[in-house]
Amino acid sequence: WNNIILDGRLRYKICMKWDIHFKIQHIIFESRDKAVSFICREQLKRTDLTGEYKKYLIGRLFRADMNTASDEFMNADGQVSQKYVRKTDIATIIGTEFNFGFSTVTKYDIYARAVDDLKRKSPEIAEKILNGKLRVSHENIIELSRLPIEDINGLKRLLDSGSIDRIGY
Repeated sequence: WNNIILDGRLRYKICMKWDIHFKIQHIIFESRDKAVSFICREQLKRTDLTGEYKKYLIGRLFRADMNTASDEFMNADGQVSQKYVRKTDIATIIGTEFNFGFSTVTKYDIYARAVDDLKRKSPEIAEKILNGKLRVSHENIIELSRLPIEDINGLKRLLDSGSIDRIGY
């Protein structure tokens, strides 16, 4: 999509390295949110995801689908009519698809936003959390995402020392 590999980057690299013939499927999406939705759905098919990564992908999928739905019901003033876009409807659809309740899906949206905020401050810490190398509760990830960058950097130095694998309150 727009010369960006959305799925199969590793397969692409392997084929390029070993000169293996392959075909590329070009996909057209109307928006970035629709591309994100596609990526999340494809990644959620994987069997090797950590629980944290699955929660993150569900949250990102919900946000992308909410943005797409909102765009479809934008009025002339640039406002979205809430009677058309209801969080519970979209969360229920995603929840049904991936065997979660709608409230769990909206909770994962908050989680994904917190991880994204943390990613902007410290990609290394966010990656450790998503990969399961650093255990942090849902509530503490939200609190971590609110910390100033100086505190995040201090935490990063502590984590780099290898002395902890869990963050409590």
